[in-house]
Amino acid sequence: VHPSAVAVFHVPSDLCGTQGLSSERIQAVSSWQGGAGRYDCIFVETDPLALGMLGLDVAQVKAFLSFTYGSRVYNCALVSWFSRLGEKPDETTRMWMLEAAYDDEDHEDDNRDNEKQCYNSIISMDSVVRAAHLIPIFGNAKL
Repeated sequence: VHPSAVAVFHVPSDLCGTQGLSSERIQAVSSWQGGAGRYDCIFVETDPLALGMLGLDVAQVKAFLSFTYGSRVYNCALVSWFSRLGEKPDETTRMWMLEAAYDDEDHEDDNRDNEKQCYNSIISMDSVVRAAHLIPIFGNAKL
């Protein structure tokens, strides 16, 4: 298990990097600087033929891990998925709206009080594009 990973990606409009290359550290730690945990979100390439956001999904990293099979090391991440709300970005903010994706399967034996379980999976780090920054949606009601 690893606390973080570094994503290296091409940003043609950023002339500060080495020929448009940029990097960022993605964290998945139970305590960040002595406080609460930090579990960053990421863009994952799920359809290389689709354009823009339609070829990407968003997930939150729960842990980074690696294992060796044969003589090859496989770098992976345990993630919880988000689902897009709608087929296009919000008209006001021009941002995609997301919600946590939940497992639809019935897990009566291991599900306490029938609470929803987040949809989790292990993915290859080769499919991680870069970090994603999510903004919460706030309601109109006063607290």
